[in-house]
Amino acid sequence: MGKIYKDDVGTMIYVNCGQDITGATATKLKVKKPSGTEVEWTATVEGTTQLRYITGSGDIDESGAYLVQSNMTLSGWTGLGETATFTVYEPYT
Repeated sequence: MGKIYKDDVGTMIYVNCGQDITGATATKLKVKKPSGTEVEWTATVEGTTQLRYITGSGDIDESGAYLVQSNMTLSGWTGLGETATFTVYEPYT
């Protein structure tokens, strides 16, 4: 994937959960923006091991490092996955 730029809309964010998540419900991405603001994005299961979210207006409104964790319910377990990061750049960088 190429660079993600501030205020992009329609960018697909994938989080690989590292195991089969077929049948997972209440799938979300918990996101901590560079400013420390925490948000939740409703995600969908993609294939058997990934969650996918397509950014909308205002989702990536800050440049810098974003922290993201999968969050779901699967076979009686509800919880968070490992933390991943992605970087959002200012335009023209």
